[in-house]
Amino acid sequence: MPGAKKIDKEEENQQILLQHESAEARLAAALDVNRSLHKILAEKTAALEQSQEAVSLLEARVHGRTEFEEPHRKARLEELHEKIIQTEASHSRIGDREANLLKRQKHALEAKVLAMNESNVQLAEKHRKEREQVSEKQHKLRIQGKTERELVKQLDIISRELSEAAVAACEGTDLKPVDYRCLPGLNVSKLVGKAPQREPPTLKLNKDGGLSSSQGEAGSGRRDDGGPH
Repeated sequence: MPGAKKIDKEEENQQILLQHESAEARLAAALDVNRSLHKILAEKTAALEQSQEAVSLLEARVHGRTEFEEPHRKARLEELHEKIIQTEASHSRIGDREANLLKRQKHALEAKVLAMNESNVQLAEKHRKEREQVSEKQHKLRIQGKTERELVKQLDIISRELSEAAVAACEGTDLKPVDYRCLPGLNVSKLVGKAPQREPPTLKLNKDGGLSSSQGEAGSGRRDDGGPH
């Protein structure tokens, strides 16, 4: 009958409208998760850059002392040594007291050089330990990202298989299949995000010797209340 066809057409249009609204809601949720992930990535990148700046500063200090102070000390020692030689050669003009004073100055300067060398060794050791700590933290971050990625991957597989099983079980019946990827209070689509099988974080060694990380963490979500009964 024309009236029944018209009602069926309206119901079909209403279902299409509901499906469209549901798709828009899922898209909005995915965009929220994407923005959250970008914010987390920016924070971790800023923390990594701060660590790299601290390491670069320590390297610059060690490098500067090695290139500038050490040649200056050697030049000063040679100058004092030449003065001592000249003093001994012209002993008739310079007294023993002045010669001894120059020798004491030489010994004092040599002691200072040894002290500075020990300080440089300690600073280099501190720098090495800090580099190891940075590398260890990056390694832990990569392991955590890989674990999270694997959990999200398994959750995505389980929800898809349950949804397909529900559709198969409801075929030929009036029952509506349950979409396990969009449950009340547990939106699996929001948990897994757009790319549930993305790669975990990887470490890179820069040309200047610093470390950098490319993030690939999976999406995260929050469960509001219990699942379906």
